[in-house]
Amino acid sequence: MVLLVDCEGYEVTLMDPAAAPKLRGWRALVELHDFAVPGIADVIGERFSSTHDVQIIEERPRDPDLQFLDRASRSRLVDEFRPAPMSWARLTPLATPR
Repeated sequence: MVLLVDCEGYEVTLMDPAAAPKLRGWRALVELHDFAVPGIADVIGERFSSTHDVQIIEERPRDPDLQFLDRASRSRLVDEFRPAPMSWARLTPLATPR
């Protein structure tokens, strides 16, 4: 099972293994809202580094295969209109915690 977390900045509260110890054994993909909580990637990384492999995935440009639209229209179609680029934390439990 995988926990998918997208909670618009609340991940700093929700993703706390000290408050919810069962998170230590879960796989998770967490959308990081750094524009709402500056430094959230570092916080999540520190909290889970002893129990998980933490991989930060940075946003990349998207261009959907909708050739009937011009490039600008395709770009607007997939734009989430965020104030900054997004990233995600992929948390994979370690076989043996550090």
